[in-house]
Amino acid sequence: MQGFVMTLGWSGTMYLDFLATLRFLAHGENVILLGPPGVGKTHLAVALGMEAVAQGHNVYFLTVPELRARGASMRSDDPVFTTVDGGGLEGTTVTRHFHAHLDRAGLPQRRFHDLRHSCATLLLVQGVSPRVVMDVLGHSEIAMTMDTYSHVIPQLHRDAADRMEDPLNSPDR
Repeated sequence: MQGFVMTLGWSGTMYLDFLATLRFLAHGENVILLGPPGVGKTHLAVALGMEAVAQGHNVYFLTVPELRARGASMRSDDPVFTTVDGGGLEGTTVTRHFHAHLDRAGLPQRRFHDLRHSCATLLLVQGVSPRVVMDVLGHSEIAMTMDTYSHVIPQLHRDAADRMEDPLNSPDR
């Protein structure tokens, strides 16, 4: 099976924008949407399917058990994003495409790896538990996450103090 796997959870707008173009159909690729319950996999699949049908394509949906029954094997070490023939991507190719997306969006150039740091920082600033951020990043120890992102902690302390101020200064108390 040619194509790529997309994990849905928090914001993945760059990938959603790509999927909305339906370019993967021109390459004969399949899309597999993975993620926990309630993140919109079915809604996204139906919306993409409706657009594909409107453009004259045939569409069908399979669940993971149905894919496995058809002999499709997906292992945890399989590439998530692949070339059209299913091979792994070259780092320079990923970087070139990433920089092209940044240019089109009018954003400054960054290293691809910086997305990881941006993700962790944004999650922490939004109040997501450091333990959850550790899991998202795949760190084996919470100390690694906290040591790497300790520069975000002062902002979290300020936010916590600001939040405590509201109920303490409330006229209802």
